[in-house]
Amino acid sequence: MAIQASKYKFLDLVRESDAITRGSQVGEKNHHALYRLIRRLSSIDLIRSGQIYTLETPIAELTAANLTRKALSSILKNLIDDRLITQLFIIRPGKNAVLEAVSCYIALPTDDLVSPNQLYYEMILKSVANIEEVIKQLPVYKHEDIKKDLEADFAARGAPPFDKLNRTILDPVRIIVPGIFDFVPDADLMRFGKADLKEELIRRQLFAELFEYGMMPLKKEEISPRFEVAGDFLTNRLIPHYRDRQNLKAELEAIYVEESAYYLDPFAPRNADFIVRKATAMKKNLIGQSQGERIRFPGLLAIEQILQLAPFIEELNRDQDKRDIQEGLNDIMTRLRSIDSQNWQDMALYLDEDEVDEIHPDVFKQLLSARDVMNSSWETGKGTLLILARKDRQIFEGLVNGMAASEGVENWHVLALKFMIEKYESDFPNLFQDEGFRSMYGRLLRKVYLRYIPFYHRILIYLGIRIFQDGAFQTAKDRIMEEQSHLAVRNKQRKETQMQKRLVERRERLAKAKDLGAVMRINEKIDACFRNGELPTASRLAKESSGMEPAALLDFLKRNSFQMLPLEGGDDSIVLYPLDQNWRVRSARLIRLLDSWKEKQSDDADPDRGLFYQSLPRIRRLLLDRGVAGQKKKDEEDPYEKFSQELKKHKEQAPDADLDI
Repeated sequence: MAIQASKYKFLDLVRESDAITRGSQVGEKNHHALYRLIRRLSSIDLIRSGQIYTLETPIAELTAANLTRKALSSILKNLIDDRLITQLFIIRPGKNAVLEAVSCYIALPTDDLVSPNQLYYEMILKSVANIEEVIKQLPVYKHEDIKKDLEADFAARGAPPFDKLNRTILDPVRIIVPGIFDFVPDADLMRFGKADLKEELIRRQLFAELFEYGMMPLKKEEISPRFEVAGDFLTNRLIPHYRDRQNLKAELEAIYVEESAYYLDPFAPRNADFIVRKATAMKKNLIGQSQGERIRFPGLLAIEQILQLAPFIEELNRDQDKRDIQEGLNDIMTRLRSIDSQNWQDMALYLDEDEVDEIHPDVFKQLLSARDVMNSSWETGKGTLLILARKDRQIFEGLVNGMAASEGVENWHVLALKFMIEKYESDFPNLFQDEGFRSMYGRLLRKVYLRYIPFYHRILIYLGIRIFQDGAFQTAKDRIMEEQSHLAVRNKQRKETQMQKRLVERRERLAKAKDLGAVMRINEKIDACFRNGELPTASRLAKESSGMEPAALLDFLKRNSFQMLPLEGGDDSIVLYPLDQNWRVRSARLIRLLDSWKEKQSDDADPDRGLFYQSLPRIRRLLLDRGVAGQKKKDEEDPYEKFSQELKKHKEQAPDADLDI
């Protein structure tokens, strides 16, 4: 905050000698004692430590004089009139209120390098520090408390009911009124002092200014709940109440359509933009103009909270999205680190297209570009398999040794391994210098190639006639590559057709997606509950969904296929995600989160989480029964087993025909 001396005329002070020359009474004993004390306290360090002169400050030199408050005030007034001191204000913890503002005084500092402007600035900063300490001591309000203020504001007609909004509004600037001063304050002090204090509080992100209401404290723990409650209130109370206003309905409908399309993407980043746009549209359409003054409308408090908290929410959303992506990446990397596994099947991940689609696109990109991860693909008749493994020589050795010792190895396992070895052979130049590895790998390939060459060549090779062996094996290699190329083209076309179909379905679903915004907000509440170790019960969601009756919420949940789990020992239910196209992605995330809570259970001393931990096995069982990403349903065959069966069947029907893998 820059202080311009020319603006602050009330800081224009004179020295003691100049005042005496002009007839000041500062030479009188009592005047001089008081002036000397104020001047001594006019120090940056003393102001920072809270040693500031007010009428309550004891003056040792005047104790014997036994001056009354009136007499002391008279001396102060003389010193102010002589421009030896000036009256400012300081905000501090109140005796009968949360905060109070009182008059304080400064003189020209004893240090010639310090100006009255600097002392004024320090007084503003000290007020800010005092306010910050008070704010830290305030309780963190819960959803129900925050909602009460929104209800009171919505019910009020006319001026904001400030006395009923004390959980939201605490305006230090509003208490700076002429009545708190010992003397009639300078008009510029009132104007600039209030503006400078407000600017500093907002600059430090301690407060947000709500239009027509004043200052709202910004407690970090309350930012997300306040935004969430205000968003629910706008959706469930304000929009139904005001949506038929001229121009507003069409504007809101346009936002809803765009929002519905946005939320169809299961990996869409958290976004406060749509609720902010709705709030902006309502404010623009509802706020009036009357003789140049803007008029509030019932419910504006919720809208102002949304608009002022949005910048903070966007940052919180970005941070949470980054954490989600990192957790997804860490989960896959943890699975890839099993290089010491006894089972060769666990040394690499074989992911079909459905499983790949359940990986966040950013996680997928990081996996493909990671220096310590190898990736390859294998084309099948049903789609493309993505193969991932840690970039480690032990992976190749373990896979080759494991496949060689196993009876259940299919051709595609060996050939997919061959593709990966060829892709990363340059990263392991000494791999084939190991005679044992080279021999084992060669026998694996030979065994597979024999199945791809004509039967008469096989007979000759079995009889020891190897003159045609090299050509036969080359024919097998060419056949494999041709099949892979053919399948790659076919799978790509099929994938593009599927994507086009999804686009068409997306457009068709827009007409039915008006409830989707509410569905996603409930999903976010479910996410938040589980992240905090709390159960998302139907009664809780009804309480946090401003204005929605429990019966209406239950009907909404059933209509939108939310999965419900009766709570043991009560009439309530645990609410899980809707059984829709995003169920597998969301439930997979939740399984990982529940498992992390299970690991913390033995060290968790919170007595309120007893029912939460007790319910985890039942929740997990329901998720698995409905089908979770990465988990096979009971009646679901292994995709690789299916592939193997199809391949065998094809061979039996047409042994010499082209393979359709």
